[in-house]
Amino acid sequence: MAPATLYKARNLRSKQPVCAICVDRTRGRTGRIEFGYGVAVWLCERHAAVDFLTRRAGRDIVATLQQLWTAHGCLTTARRKALEAHLHSLRPRPPRPRPG
Repeated sequence: MAPATLYKARNLRSKQPVCAICVDRTRGRTGRIEFGYGVAVWLCERHAAVDFLTRRAGRDIVATLQQLWTAHGCLTTARRKALEAHLHSLRPRPPRPRPG
């Protein structure tokens, strides 16, 4: 069996980028998701859903993107900071002290 490639990939829309996670299995529309620090990725509707982005306090999306970027040799400082900021934004905040 030949390795998977996007060359002549079937069932993919040619007018939009593929999902950064699904790649050759992308189905439906993709959208650009901003993570801050100048970092954005294209994700399909399932991976761009709030449920997935916040699953396990954001650790699913962070671990997935970090491993993908490491495998591609492009885990930059900005990308690392963006992932850390995503995790930080989902941490529960301690209750504010009550007055009096």
